Amino acid sequence: GEAFADRLLLYHVSHVEKLDKKAFEFAFLRACRDSGRSAELNSDPTNPGEDIRVDGTRFSLKTEAGASISSTKITISTLMEARWIRECRSGEDFVRYVGSRIVPHLEHYDRIVTLRAESEGTSAVRYSMYEIPRDVLLRVRTLGPSDFSKRTKNGTSRADVLFRSSRDKDSDIGIHPL
Repeated sequence: GEAFADRLLLYHVSHVEKLDKKAFEFAFLRACRDSGRSAELNSDPTNPGEDIRVDGTRFSLKTEAGASISSTKITISTLMEARWIRECRSGEDFVRYVGSRIVPHLEHYDRIVTLRAESEGTSAVRYSMYEIPRDVLLRVRTLGPSDFSKRTKNGTSRADVLFRSSRDKDSDIGIHPL
């Protein structure tokens, strides 16, 4: 909460650009420790496991800071950038690979948190942090071939996993504000 917000303010005293993933990891680590929690960063950046472990809980930390951030959807691009996606030729291939790659990958985490940074004008940044329920992402298990978009020229596809939030009856955002 407050310890993390203080770190964002300190960051922007000397930086104009939005907080990146690595800076987010360190700010999250320090805020957890400042709150009296045991926290350790994953020392192996190639490990597909957690980014940080807090009191034994495995966290995946994500950032989203593109110019066209949606107010109704969170995009987790690291799930879309995997090399195996380019091997898929059909909706059936995407379904098979999601079941054999993404679902096991999600088992490496207990909690998933994303920090979103939106530009406000030319010099201001508005941050919001959300926890994405892991069980929502695990709904990829229910996707069928027709749920995937046509392949792009880069060979990728997308499928939306939506649910109606119990906090906001008019929203399909599958996230919880932190």
